[in-house]
Amino acid sequence: MSSSLAKTKRRIRAVTGTRKLTGAMELIALAKLRRGLSEIEANRSFLKEFGISLARLALMEKERQDEKKHSGRRLLIAVYSDLGLCGPYNGDMDDFLERELGMGDLFYPIGDRSRSFLARKNPDIDETLPTLDLNARVEDCLAFAKALIAGYGKGNYSRVSIAYTHYVNSLRNVVLLDELLPLSFLGEAPVQELASPPELDLKAEKMLQVLLPSYLSSLIRARLLESSMSEQSARRLAMENANDNADELLEELNIAYNKARQAAITQEIVEVVAGSAH
Repeated sequence: MSSSLAKTKRRIRAVTGTRKLTGAMELIALAKLRRGLSEIEANRSFLKEFGISLARLALMEKERQDEKKHSGRRLLIAVYSDLGLCGPYNGDMDDFLERELGMGDLFYPIGDRSRSFLARKNPDIDETLPTLDLNARVEDCLAFAKALIAGYGKGNYSRVSIAYTHYVNSLRNVVLLDELLPLSFLGEAPVQELASPPELDLKAEKMLQVLLPSYLSSLIRARLLESSMSEQSARRLAMENANDNADELLEELNIAYNKARQAAITQEIVEVVAGSAH
């Protein structure tokens, strides 16, 4: 009986230690999520207005970006996480890429957790682009955007897309695909803009060339941030479920321990009484 008590007590200590760890991870994920949500909303509003402004410039051009012919391969950028313990977050990206990534596509993974997909599918990796990670600074995203534009201009890419996890709410995230090049926001500007175009100091084409790297770098950085917040949301939910399971297990173990302890005490009393009777 004593060995059973010791074994149950060890399990209680182990589960309690795990409960403390998952509880701390939940609090950290929640703090990071709260800190990033306001920035996500600001980015969405900024990029929407920025994109519409560029669309107006594009509509003023005689030669539209989306009418240029490119014979290269499609480049698909995918944003994973660097860490695990975030529920189905990386699995959802795997499932999405299983459907989306074609045989002739180039692939650019971001995040260490892409390794399982790379090992399983072995896609063609674009190694010509500069390194970009989840903690990329503004200047890193700008250099990456300029490299994308240069490669697209040379005809290396027919299209450039980025797959990321869109934050919906604290319980739901969904993998989405944004087309970076050619400009996917063409047509968002009102058609009547053509009838009364604004007066510009520079030609619309020149302004597009100047503004496009900033727009794409801002968009890429926003998608990295949104994926990161979706990861924290998924991790918070996973740790919350782990905490609930740990609490249930601790309750069961404590009940089992108390029953076994009471049985041991009762057995000792019986043995003492039986011994005194003799």
